[in-house]
Amino acid sequence: MLERERRGSLYRPEEQRKSRITKALGSIIDIRRSSVTGEVSDKKAVRYMNTYKLESDNPFNPEKVDKILESVMIEALENLTYDMEKCPKQAKWASMAIRAKVKALEFDRYKIISIVTIGEKHSQDVLVTCRFLWDAEKDRYSTFAMENTYVFGIAQCFGLYYE
Repeated sequence: MLERERRGSLYRPEEQRKSRITKALGSIIDIRRSSVTGEVSDKKAVRYMNTYKLESDNPFNPEKVDKILESVMIEALENLTYDMEKCPKQAKWASMAIRAKVKALEFDRYKIISIVTIGEKHSQDVLVTCRFLWDAEKDRYSTFAMENTYVFGIAQCFGLYYE
């Protein structure tokens, strides 16, 4: 009781609760003044709940992305010999080109991840893996691998659904 009196008019639980609700939800009643008559009208503003779409209008299409990967990798590896300074730059360029071209397709609600690996051929095997927390129904990917006499190249593009 003493604590309530110390706080005085600042402690009104109902008003605090209402103000918190108003801050969270906003005002439900919209009071507008008519510019012509000057009358005050109490109209309830229509508020709709958020709609959460569960599917994309333009989903990630691996067939279209396959064509992009192929064209970019052919261009990137054309007449390329292995050079420690040139290959990482070429891989970065290819990755950026793939990402830009795939983004131009405007897949709705997808994050695009592009990974390109370029390495020297020395009669070795290469195993490339990626791990993601994957939604098997909505997430998609596309890969393309090619090689010339001196280097190999692997391009991967992932479309991860983003709500």
